[in-house]
Amino acid sequence: MEAVRRQESVEKSNSAKDLVIRAQRLLKEIALDFGSQFASHYRRQVDNLCQDILSSLERDDEETLVIAEANLQDILYELNKEVRLQYKAGWNQDSIAPKWFL
Repeated sequence: MEAVRRQESVEKSNSAKDLVIRAQRLLKEIALDFGSQFASHYRRQVDNLCQDILSSLERDDEETLVIAEANLQDILYELNKEVRLQYKAGWNQDSIAPKWFL
């Protein structure tokens, strides 16, 4: 029973850390493609939520972790929507969407 609980805790922690890494990678790739100012509003939110996730993992605060993960996923969804709109607005036949976007 304890082993199962520990396994679930490790999986939640790994999933949360993976989300943080993916969010930070996405911000870097967007900054390379569109410039650092494009996602500055999102960057602050993502950075704060990533910090909330990491600190909630350190404190073993599951409630804060769940909320921060959900909020980060929502922000990433909105950011991806913004990127799609940017590509649609400036799309031409020679443009190729970056691999991370597809």
